[in-house]
Amino acid sequence: MHSGRLAQIPVYAVFSFYNKLAKANFIRSGVKSMDLKIALAGNPNCGKTTLFNSLCGMHRHVGNFPGVTVEQSYGVPVSFPQARIIDLPGIYSLHPYSEEERLTCRFLLEQPPQAIINIVDAGNLTRNLYLTMQLITLDIPMVLALNMMDEVQKQGITIDTALLSEHLGVPVIPISAANHDHVDTLLQKAVFVAQNDLHPHPIPNTDFPVVRRCIQTVSGVLQPHLPPNATTWRFWTECVIEREIPLTSEVIPSHKKEERSPKPFVLFSPPDKKETDIISRAITELEQRCGTDSRVILADMRYQMITQLCSRALHGKPEPYMTPPQRTLDDFFTHPLLALPLFFCVMWFIFCCTFQWIGPFFSQLVSYDLEKLGILLQHGLEEIHVSAWIQNFICKGILGGVGSVISFLPIILTMFFLLSLLEDSGYLARIAFVMDAPLRRIGLSGRCLVPMLIGLGCTVPAVMATRTLSSNKEKTKAILLTPYISCSAKIPIFTMCIAAFFPRHRVILLLFLYLFGLIIGLLVCALFSRISGDHSVDSFILELPPYRLPKIKNVLLLLWEKAREFLYRAFTLIFLFSVFLWLLQSFDLHAHPTSDQSQSLLAAMGRSLIPLFAPLGLNDWRIPTALFAGFGAKEAVVGTLCLLTGTTAQTAAPALHNLFPSVPSLFSFLTFVLLYPPCIAATATIRREWHVRAAALRIIVLQCIVAWISAFLVYHVSSLFF
Repeated sequence: MHSGRLAQIPVYAVFSFYNKLAKANFIRSGVKSMDLKIALAGNPNCGKTTLFNSLCGMHRHVGNFPGVTVEQSYGVPVSFPQARIIDLPGIYSLHPYSEEERLTCRFLLEQPPQAIINIVDAGNLTRNLYLTMQLITLDIPMVLALNMMDEVQKQGITIDTALLSEHLGVPVIPISAANHDHVDTLLQKAVFVAQNDLHPHPIPNTDFPVVRRCIQTVSGVLQPHLPPNATTWRFWTECVIEREIPLTSEVIPSHKKEERSPKPFVLFSPPDKKETDIISRAITELEQRCGTDSRVILADMRYQMITQLCSRALHGKPEPYMTPPQRTLDDFFTHPLLALPLFFCVMWFIFCCTFQWIGPFFSQLVSYDLEKLGILLQHGLEEIHVSAWIQNFICKGILGGVGSVISFLPIILTMFFLLSLLEDSGYLARIAFVMDAPLRRIGLSGRCLVPMLIGLGCTVPAVMATRTLSSNKEKTKAILLTPYISCSAKIPIFTMCIAAFFPRHRVILLLFLYLFGLIIGLLVCALFSRISGDHSVDSFILELPPYRLPKIKNVLLLLWEKAREFLYRAFTLIFLFSVFLWLLQSFDLHAHPTSDQSQSLLAAMGRSLIPLFAPLGLNDWRIPTALFAGFGAKEAVVGTLCLLTGTTAQTAAPALHNLFPSVPSLFSFLTFVLLYPPCIAATATIRREWHVRAAALRIIVLQCIVAWISAFLVYHVSSLFF
């Protein structure tokens, strides 16, 4: 999924430009809506998002582990702007367990598209075609895309696409989404089947007469109760036989009672008692004849049909899923005793590169350039005789606040670069597998590691990644845990403060801060489990992706996306905060201009918070002011401190020694920053994902209490040693 050359990046830029141009022309043409909807559906990690990017010229994040896509993405294909492409989260079956799987199934059932592009991994047809067999029962025009054909051909394997198309009853197109091979042909075929309403041919099950009779009996009873013009009778019939829905209800309920489904699936009017008895007898007879549960019977039927089909369509001996060297790596990376120490060593290396070897070097270069820019800007304004008030506003209010944050961009990009290498290689999925056992002790599973690692970058996508969790209680615990994972927005704060006091011990202290936040979050989850009295965890099934060399294109696109996001925040939200705070510090309580910060309106607001922070050893009014700015964006804490002290991030050491007269006060400040609530965007995401109105308020109150108590304890305990 991650193939591609660096030279292809300009092509994506051109695609993106034409994509926007196509949207504009489409709107100007007077068309109010895009009538042709084409959905991308398939197993996790099969290349859906890569195909979506290739079709629409977009740059959605892709990763070499399941669960990267957790929400629908919409785009307009470059070559056919009259259509709309919907990238759906990956699913293994149409019987959903987690929220992102329910989202996909709900979309396909309640808002059926005009066509489905079913993406399958050509190197693993046996597993991927199981979902294909179910999608065919929806009776929606469909095209089967055999992705990663370049990797299959390298193994000397050929696939008889004509035979697959004949037996499945849908067109089959071999593609390589990462290389943009035959992608346009795939889109043309999808548009063709959608415009001509070419429904899949039903797959014959002549080899299973007992199952066929049961399906005929149940479908004959159910069809009169289906909505008018319903064509998905085969899907509903199999759902009833597999006991996925009750016959006495008019809706499809959630899979488990504790799960919360925002909107139920409308099914049909319930059959009467006589019809229900007919269906029950047919299912019971099927189970008695086959000697097992009806779910197992239908699953076994599908897999037998898939196995027979693949044995005829595949030619050549496929290579094993993993080569002997890769198996050796797996034995090493997932070893019960060595896996966690190895992961700690890997993270230590990442922190050393980020905060000591690579990141600070480039950060100093950026800071030097910004300093030169400030001097040139100052001289330029003096030359044209701009008033001192305007000079102060531009050079200190704007450049001082925004520039101090931008200087930390290289450090953040260094961390994302190294983490993206781990992600593309397939190593992160192995860590999730290893962490399953220890996380189960507090009611979580190894799947929670994905939101935790994403939280190192940003809390917003980390909270959204909790949709991959099947249990609502486990999702609640994961949402509670995620804000305690230090996001990249806190890196400038930690780096500036620790470099001022402990320049030789930056790595160990920063790593300790990350571990301390994780420990506090795990303790909060454990306390929640004890209070709720529920320690049960659903079974954890994870498909380990194959090892792959990281692709430079994916890494560079990810870095560009993160840099653009960081700069956007710097020149919007942090810019506004800097201007607002500069205005507050430039006027006193009577709205008169003042050059004395201690008499400003901002100082008065900060002093009102001193009684709350004095027990933490934080007695300077500028500290609570900076912390308050951090509620909007954590990067604003650095900008505020630099603005209030009249320094830059690289020259703030003397001012920070005045703000924090003792080491315990610094530790208290870092602890509070580490644990206090996330930014407004993350809080809003928590509110949306938790489906509870007071959820955001609870998170804020809980984290404020935890942060205050932790900072209080850190301050007084460290005072015994420093």
